Amino acid sequence: MPARQGKSKEKIKSDINLPEQYKYYINNNCENKESSFYVTRTQYSNFLKSLFSLMINNMIHKNDEYQLPYRLGSLCIRKYVQKVKIIDGKLVSNFPVDWNSTLKLWEEDEESKKEKKLIRHINKNKEVYRYIYIKGMANYTNKKFYKFKPTRTNKLKLKTAIENGTVDFYNLF
Repeated sequence: MPARQGKSKEKIKSDINLPEQYKYYINNNCENKESSFYVTRTQYSNFLKSLFSLMINNMIHKNDEYQLPYRLGSLCIRKYVQKVKIIDGKLVSNFPVDWNSTLKLWEEDEESKKEKKLIRHINKNKEVYRYIYIKGMANYTNKKFYKFKPTRTNKLKLKTAIENGTVDFYNLF
């Protein structure tokens, strides 16, 4: 059995970054630099950034839902209500964990650390907004391995719009 080569050799690459997208675009659309479809990497990057910024702004301020081409699904923003339920005598909630307070409690109290008690954030209006990638009607295999993760900038744009009270979205179905 050969010696292990390291994690970098074993890792399966799952995402495509901007330089790879640009290389694919150039190889499939431009024979040379005189082609009418040729753009520099900076132009390509600026175009994509402005396109995605426009999409996100329309999703936030106009409540748009974007159908992706080739039946790949759709992107939108939805809201849902946080709930607390009692199932089989246990309290179950979908409130997010406040890890700073939880870790502080665990340092002070060993018993709560052993029992793994969690302190959760309590949302005042109990409505949570999030970006959703709807892939129910999508037509491709292995759907469960695909996800949409918005950038931090886009999450902050949504947060500021919610704090200003300028948006209202459809309830999550």
